[in-house]
Amino acid sequence: MIRYCIRKFCDYYIEKIDENLEKEAIKILNDEELRIYFNMDYYDRWHGLLVYSIMKKVTTDRNYLIFSILHDCGKKRASFLLRIIHKLGFVTRLKNHPKIGYDMLEKINKDVAILILHHHDKNTSGMLKVFQDIDDRS
Repeated sequence: MIRYCIRKFCDYYIEKIDENLEKEAIKILNDEELRIYFNMDYYDRWHGLLVYSIMKKVTTDRNYLIFSILHDCGKKRASFLLRIIHKLGFVTRLKNHPKIGYDMLEKINKDVAILILHHHDKNTSGMLKVFQDIDDRS
């Protein structure tokens, strides 16, 4: 757990968004998706771009690529401390972030909204399982 906390601290406070990757990625977002993206916490944008950079090597499906960028939009600027408390097993508002993300995207892109809603489901297969493995490693 200490190693996880140190890694997440570095990710949260030190890592920088690759501007070229961001420029490439946001080209696939429509105006409403772009608004959601820029309202996300810096860390969640960085993490989404990291997942996107790996996902684009395994799929060209536009909805999966958008999903990889926006999958944590429901976290709504969660602090580093809240993320650690949640990871320790305490119930926090982060537990509901897939539903919050679904609600944010439901009327914008239903297919992506459904992927966001199910991105932490245990019994998945196919491309959603591939996504989960990438998300867990990132």
